[in-house]
Amino acid sequence: MGTSPRDAARSRAVPELPEPTGSVKSQQLKEVVNASCQPEQGPVGVASPDPVGDGPLVVTRIGLKSGETIKTGMLVGEVSGHPRVAVVTPVPFYRDLGPGDSGEDVLLLETALSAAGLMNSPDATFDRSTSGAMVRLYREAGARLEQLALPANRFNLTVIQSVVPESVVAQVLVSVGQVLQPGDTLVTIGGPDQAFVCPVAPGLNASAGMEVELVANGTSAPATVRSLGQADPQSGLQSLVVIPNDRLSGLGGPVELRIVVSETDGAVLTVPAAALFAGPSGGFTVRKVVSGAPESIPVEVGIASGGYVEVRSDNLEHQDEVQINKPADPALPAGGGP
Repeated sequence: MGTSPRDAARSRAVPELPEPTGSVKSQQLKEVVNASCQPEQGPVGVASPDPVGDGPLVVTRIGLKSGETIKTGMLVGEVSGHPRVAVVTPVPFYRDLGPGDSGEDVLLLETALSAAGLMNSPDATFDRSTSGAMVRLYREAGARLEQLALPANRFNLTVIQSVVPESVVAQVLVSVGQVLQPGDTLVTIGGPDQAFVCPVAPGLNASAGMEVELVANGTSAPATVRSLGQADPQSGLQSLVVIPNDRLSGLGGPVELRIVVSETDGAVLTVPAAALFAGPSGGFTVRKVVSGAPESIPVEVGIASGGYVEVRSDNLEHQDEVQINKPADPALPAGGGP
């Protein structure tokens, strides 16, 4: 026998599915605002040395790690046997220096060498003690200047990398064995003032001195709002200048601001946001499932976060089952349902 039209229609009908439900959950909620941040001053790159001869530029050593504070005598890196050694000084050097030279730049060099414990009192004259300190500087950094036919008792600009005090390695961009092109950047270095500019939406009531969080490489750290900028006339965003309470590592990666706008005082009852229905008098209700049937419960709502909303009612408990609001039918008012 053939299938009747009624049976055929029944087989094609969409099956009725049970009403979706969720659970009342007791938890603490935090309403958090996130914003992407950029360094107030971008890191400075340290370029690879110029090629010597016709051979390739190959990274033979890397002496720094991300987040490390740079000190005089540290090996920045070595390319095809050509080292770059850090010297901490507030003013960059502009010439090679050797025995008999004198001046402010010699005094800066000797001050850095003295601070590193490599020589005694500076006197602004490149003499035997300065030469001996340079030999010790290169030796402690593992710089093999004889391979470059450079004297180890002189200051050579092709070997020395000037860095300002309290500089920190932002990011190491190369690895040992990597082949470079002339001018490629070995590492980036951030200055001593580690501040970030974070544009946020208006209306947060942010203020200088406000405690916030910065997140870098998945690790959060407490931070403080240093100052507030004017709102951008086009986007309306306001820039917050934020300083971490402790220096963040991995500055070359993305940094994110997190502001806790509000939070509950401990654990509260919450429901999925989709479990809220419009109440008859303009408030909200949830439909608690009791013995398989929904019962409308008026609730007061609080903060929302992570898809959950704080609710207050004497008729709800942790792990109660509640109906989830179906997608609105265009013919029904928002928050309604059959």
